Amino acid sequence: MQPKTTDMLDDFKKYVENFKPNLIAVSCVECTYTLSLKLLNQIKGKKIPTIMGGVFATFSPEYILQNNLIDMICIGEGEDAILHAVKNLSQNISLENIPNIWIKNKTGVHPPTSYKLMDLAKLPIPEFNVFAPERIYRSMDGNVYRMIPVEISRGCPYQCTYCSAPAYRNKFNSSGKWLRFKSIDQIIAEIDFYYNNYNVEYFYFISETFLAFPKKERELFYKKYQKYKIPFWFNTRPETVTKDDIKKLEDIGCHRISIGIESGDPEFRKKILKRHYSNEQTLEAIQTIIDSSIQLSVNNMIGFPEETIESIIKTIDFNRKFNADSHTVSVFQPYRGTELFDYCVKKGYWDKNKICENSFSEPVLENQLISKIDIKNLYKNFN
Repeated sequence: MQPKTTDMLDDFKKYVENFKPNLIAVSCVECTYTLSLKLLNQIKGKKIPTIMGGVFATFSPEYILQNNLIDMICIGEGEDAILHAVKNLSQNISLENIPNIWIKNKTGVHPPTSYKLMDLAKLPIPEFNVFAPERIYRSMDGNVYRMIPVEISRGCPYQCTYCSAPAYRNKFNSSGKWLRFKSIDQIIAEIDFYYNNYNVEYFYFISETFLAFPKKERELFYKKYQKYKIPFWFNTRPETVTKDDIKKLEDIGCHRISIGIESGDPEFRKKILKRHYSNEQTLEAIQTIIDSSIQLSVNNMIGFPEETIESIIKTIDFNRKFNADSHTVSVFQPYRGTELFDYCVKKGYWDKNKICENSFSEPVLENQLISKIDIKNLYKNFN
């Protein structure tokens, strides 16, 4: 595989000219919103309807619809919404009143009359062969694998203030339960499909907290996955790790587990982040994984609102207590849809009209107890 040397914006324009789409659908997060606009600006004269979805669109629909490059917004899950939209467009029917879709037309901006959650059991198996062949390759631990992501669940049972999961749960509360798990039979059917058709070498199980899967279903998964012996990776939380689970995960070929520590200061972590576990509990979980054959990566974050230099040093000192295969660190970003976004706006640390264009490395908050330069240096020298 060779890296592309052509201009991305020109490539996009040429692709649209050749494909001649009837609709352009863009999924973005806040830090890729500006890039999305640059792409759409390349083809603005072609009058192709546009719809934007993703977490940023879900929590800022009115803000986004102020832009003349965007005609529609999809809130939350879009599988059914996009089907209704393309059907109506093909038959020249109004897109008003489609669940989850905001539209903008000559009469103004029209929010949906209802929100809908997907029945995960009705989802088709994603077909990755619609993408370029190199899409399936991903690096892990110094190797490159034919890696396939398999969605296990949607939602999270926890309340982290820097995450959008609690806001999703609240927004769709009247529509059903946001936290949902696929059945084990459905998950195994997807794995079978990729195993038989994609020559897959590695799986990434997509779940915000994999080991929050109910115990009965976990046990069934361990039993049914036994036959594949294909390495896999997932994310979970310290308080979900048990010796029994780790042993069974070892037996079926689990290669890597990522857990979030975020802050090594237990009082700060509890008060500001709403992560309610002790350092002792975290160390026990970490040691359980280290004692196994499974690789461990731990995720940390610095630059939170009202965080002190002493608190960050506690995070660094905590990471010194163990040797994970990877210690990652990111700098807090006040993304819309999170509790800490509202907190930062209320306290004057962040302008509510600004777009957070950085994903993980730049300090952005104002009026903090630590300078941006100090946070940047701590980020660069964390490991």
